[in-house]
Order: sequence, then structure tokens, then C-alpha cells
Amino acid sequence: MRNNIQNLTFTALMAAVLCVIGPIVIPIGMVPVSFANMAIYLTIILLGKKRSIISVALYLLIGFVGLPVFAGFSGGAGKLLGPTGGYLIGYLVLSLIGCSLLEKGKKQGKQKIWYQIFALGVGNLGLYFVGTAWLMYQSKLNLMSALSVGVIPFLFFDVIKILLAISIGNSIKRRMTFLF
Repeated sequence: MRNNIQNLTFTALMAAVLCVIGPIVIPIGMVPVSFANMAIYLTIILLGKKRSIISVALYLLIGFVGLPVFAGFSGGAGKLLGPTGGYLIGYLVLSLIGCSLLEKGKKQGKQKIWYQIFALGVGNLGLYFVGTAWLMYQSKLNLMSALSVGVIPFLFFDVIKILLAISIGNSIKRRMTFLF
């Protein structure tokens, strides 16, 4: 029973972290640099696949009903269905791919930081794919234009966020072994 309560609490806590960090952005164009994906990287490292996906889905649901938890303190169905909504839905893909790779690596004894970077990077490619496809559809952009607006400006920032999340996540895991 205690373990279930801890799991639920930590899953909800990470959804809350997403809601607090998600609205924080650096506006650089049509798609701002959001810190939500850094919180999702942390969620992936800390929670595992099932709880990570639930946490991200809860965050998206909270934003869908209109609470201002998305980039720039926005929310609502219109945000999810708008040009950048694919990146929000892509958070689920990021979580699914990143967690799946980390779990596979754990079974194979790949606990190294480079493997975590790889797993989160590949998950991020899934996020970029979904987000860019939706951006192209909604904004009537060709692939190169969509990549130049929705991916290329963010590569550097995402690498930094991945490295920070791995550092913070691994530090939390070392200190809170009773949860993991």
C-alpha cells in the first residue's frame, strides 16, 4: 500500500513540476524555447514508462481544460490544436520512446550517462517528428521551413536541457533511493 501511495504521489508531483516549469519560455519566434521538455526529461529519468506517461498525460489534460500550464502561461484545447500543439502531444512520444530505451538499456546493463543522453535524444527526435508534422499541416509550411522554425533553433537548448535533467535526475535518484 505504501509503495502505491508513493508512486501516485511522485507521479502527481512530477505533473505539478511540469505545470510549474512548463509555462516558462524564452521567446525566440513562432515556437518558443520551453522548459517543459526539461521537466519531461526529469520525469523520464525518475518515474519509468508507465508513471512518466501518466504524469505527462495529466499535464496535457490540465492544460487542455484551460489552466495556463503551457508555454507562455497559455492553456486550452485551442493550444493543443494550434500550430505548436504537435509539440505538446509529442511530449507523450518523447516520454514513451525515452522511457522504453532507458528500460531496455537497464535490462542490458546500460546505466551510463551516454546511454541516457542517447535515450532522451532519440525520444526528442520523436517529439520533433510529431511537432514538425503538425506544424507543417497547421501552418502550411514545407519541411525545411518547419524545421527552421520548429527544430533547428532548439537543438542547442535541448542538448543543454538533456544534460541538466540527467545531472539533476541522477542526483535525485542517488538521494532518494527509497522511491526508486
